[in-house]
Amino acid sequence: MLPEINLVPEKRKEKKGVYYGFLIGIGFLVVVSSVFIFIYFHSTKELERLSTQYDQYNDQYEVLEKQLTSDKQKDTTDKQATLDYLQSYNVHTSTLIEELVTLLSERSYLSEYKYSLADVTIQVQFETLSEISKYVRRLNKSKYVQDAKINEIEAFSILDTEEQELKKVNYDVIPRYDVELTFQPNKERLLGDTDHE
Repeated sequence: MLPEINLVPEKRKEKKGVYYGFLIGIGFLVVVSSVFIFIYFHSTKELERLSTQYDQYNDQYEVLEKQLTSDKQKDTTDKQATLDYLQSYNVHTSTLIEELVTLLSERSYLSEYKYSLADVTIQVQFETLSEISKYVRRLNKSKYVQDAKINEIEAFSILDTEEQELKKVNYDVIPRYDVELTFQPNKERLLGDTDHE
């Protein structure tokens, strides 16, 4: 029998495993490196975009801040001008109220007074209708009142609680008239008279 001699060296199977492991490791490193490179470049671009956007917003902020400062100064100036005007346009209503009370007849009473910029509304109680007409005539002749008008006249009487419950008519009690009047104050005249005081 002849011995078989093989002069070709045998390949070991172990080397193939190491070789494949090496290739897989290099492939993994290439994939991980490319992912990191992509993330780096993407982050760099995003950072540049955000930086330019930040600069734009910062410029807008500065412009708005300057505008706000100028608006505040303008608003302060406007408020001061308004305050000066209102202080110079100080109408003393006490003069007007004194005139309204002076023009009332003997048994008439001023019960309510409302003053607005446009007009004055008063509530007055009278005993007779003729007193109402005389008062309106005196108001229209007054130097402080313009265009006096009657809005409402309501008759009422002061009854005891028992009479109200029984709804009896008591002829001993004279009914009173509650009148609502509106007029425009003569502001120029009021201002002129208060300046002299």
